[in-house]
Amino acid sequence: MNITMLSAMTLLLAAPTAAEGDLDVAMEAFRAGEYARVVEIAEGLPAGTDDYRRGLYLCGEAQLLLHRAEAAERSFTGVLELNPEAAPALVGLGRSLLAQSKLEQAEPHLRAALELDAKSASARRALGEWLVSARKFEEAETLLSKLYREDPTAPLSARALAECHLRAGRDGDAMAVAEAFIQADPRHPVGHFLQAVVLERMGEEDAAIESYAMALKRDERFLDAHKNLAILAHTLSNTYQIQERNDLALAHYARYFELGGHDPALEQTYLSMKKFLTQ
Repeated sequence: MNITMLSAMTLLLAAPTAAEGDLDVAMEAFRAGEYARVVEIAEGLPAGTDDYRRGLYLCGEAQLLLHRAEAAERSFTGVLELNPEAAPALVGLGRSLLAQSKLEQAEPHLRAALELDAKSASARRALGEWLVSARKFEEAETLLSKLYREDPTAPLSARALAECHLRAGRDGDAMAVAEAFIQADPRHPVGHFLQAVVLERMGEEDAAIESYAMALKRDERFLDAHKNLAILAHTLSNTYQIQERNDLALAHYARYFELGGHDPALEQTYLSMKKFLTQ
């Protein structure tokens, strides 16, 4: 189950051409959560074609989900070089810069996207996320709450609002968003993921592990759930003394990287843990 909304993507991928087989395959891979495969296909599309531009945008979205923000920045920049008024690519570029903590560089791209499409949910949400990173919590909450009320089943809006509450120190409000989303769409992983994040913040680690597992039961390819669960289990291993926690951490570290997750520091942690436990 893909947790990324495809509406903005559709703007760039609409009106397919007859020779668009590879792009169709990439889209199917994206919907299936096979993001590393998406990047592989998109990077092989011939330059100078409409498919290339569309594939480059899709590649950027996949790279963001794989935690490859610098690569995503290059992909979205490439789209904008071909079409400077591609609002979804402006949003993607802003988000990729935000993921690298480049707040000053991200803001103008997000504002430009909203000038081009003031109703864009993805642009409004990305600006809300920027406001959270800039610690403008009141303004962020106003924007993100309105966006979430417009569609309580939108996973990215729920996640953005919950994370706003968490960053502002309102754990109870974040839990309310998680629980409301579970009620709205119990089959989607995001509600359980958000619940796990809040429980972990509250020190209820065992309950958090169960909620991360519930999220992964609904989407086994959910990278952030694998990453968070691996780190939590590792932390709870009592310096490798609890074998059950060791096994849980190793399994989810491994799956995170198998799925294409990119975090060099985390990879070093994982490899060090494996080496210590196999000595």
